[in-house]
Parts: sequence; structure tokens; C-alpha cells
Amino acid sequence: MNAHILQMISGLIVVMLITPFHEFAHAFAANKLGDRTAEEQGRLTINPLAHIDPVGAICIILCGFGWAKPVPVNPFRFKPMRTEYVTTKSGKQKLKKTGISMRAGMAVTAAAGPVANIIAAFITIVILRIAHIFLMTDSGLSFFWLVDNGMMPSEAQLQTYFYIMYVLYFIAIININLAIFNLIPIPPLDGSKILGFILGRKFEGWLYKNEQKLSLGLMIVLVASNFLPQIGDIVFAPLSWISGSIFNLLMLATNWIPSLIG
Repeated sequence: MNAHILQMISGLIVVMLITPFHEFAHAFAANKLGDRTAEEQGRLTINPLAHIDPVGAICIILCGFGWAKPVPVNPFRFKPMRTEYVTTKSGKQKLKKTGISMRAGMAVTAAAGPVANIIAAFITIVILRIAHIFLMTDSGLSFFWLVDNGMMPSEAQLQTYFYIMYVLYFIAIININLAIFNLIPIPPLDGSKILGFILGRKFEGWLYKNEQKLSLGLMIVLVASNFLPQIGDIVFAPLSWISGSIFNLLMLATNWIPSLIG
């Protein structure tokens, strides 16, 4: 079994488990802010059948990045901002702000998806670190050394261990890639809503006005990068560097696992 097949298996797992979690996070955030649109349309669920986009799923399986069906969000249904008096436990009255603006609500809802992917990546890396202790350490081999050098164990049992480790490793990488990809500030990706909120209404209006052109441009670049490696290197090199840095940070954040278990 070669690395490409392992990557496709990992991509299939992501399509069935991770992208539904990403979309569920959007739906959950919107629901908590008062918008029940996703719930009413059966999207407040981790059932993959409710979220899978066929083309996006194929891209994830074959290329390591892609998309699911966007969760419907109606910002007009967010709990409106208001200030009201509330009674504290001591019986005193104090002013409390409730609700959220539509722009802030859209930004929070958009951010929920990439955050969910980073959480999923962290959990996967925790499992990976634990698996590495029990599956690879006794053999005297380092999984990460093998991957970095494009090698794999020769013994059949160790190959099975290697496959398990590789799938976990690639699931973590795809999760991080999805988070970074979705944070690109080009519509309809999540990053456009977040950056639009941060930079203000004028920039947000410009994004909305040019949404179709920007989306088409992004699609052309993504398609062209598959046929012209030079374009892929220019476009994805910064994203790969960011993704690798986040992976290393998550690995650093789990350094306590070997010492705790070992």
C-alpha cells in the first residue's frame, strides 16, 4: 500500500467525520446566536449525508483540500443587541448587554468552522502521540523520521503500525489544511466574513460587490495549480508553511504525553 492510497483513505475519513464536524460547528454557533435556520433544515448534525458536497468531497480525497455544502445562516435571526437590567444574586440591579450584531455574528459563525478543524487536529495529534508510544517505540523506529525520509518499516507487523500512524498523521494535516484554506479572505470562504468584520463595512461591501469575480478567480487558480506546478508552488507554499507551523505547534503542545505515559 503506497502513500497515495493512505492519503485517499485519510481523505475519505475526513469527508465522513471531519467536514461534517466543520459544518456542524457553523450550525451550532449560529444556533447559539439565535439563528435556527440550519437546525430547521436538518443541518445541526454531524451526519455526513447532511453536509457532503460531491465535488468538494472528491477534491478532499484526491487533493487534500475541498469543501462541504455551506450551512445556511440568516443573520437577521441573530438575537438583537440590547441593554437591559438584570438582578444579581445579591439582589442588586445592573445593566447587561445581550445579543450580537449581524456582522459580528457572521464573523463568529464563520470562525467556528476553522476552530473546529484545529480542535479536531489537536485531538488527532494526541491520539497519534499515544499510538506512537505503543506502536512504534518498542521497534526502535521513529514514525516521523520514516516519514521525513520517505521510508517505511520492512516487517509486516510494523507496516501495519505504520499505516495506522500515517492515516492519523494525514488526518491531522488535512484538518489543519482545511482550517487554513477556509481562512483565505476570498468569498465564499470563512476568512472573507472574518476579515470583512475586522476591516469594516467599506471593505465588506467591496468583498460582497466583487464576490463572483473573486470566487471565480480562486477556482481558476486552484484548477490551474493542478496542471501547472509553478502556480501551485507560488500559491500553496505560504499555506504549506503556515500549516506545517501549526502542526509543529500542536506537536509541541502535546510534548507532555510521552513523559506522562512513559
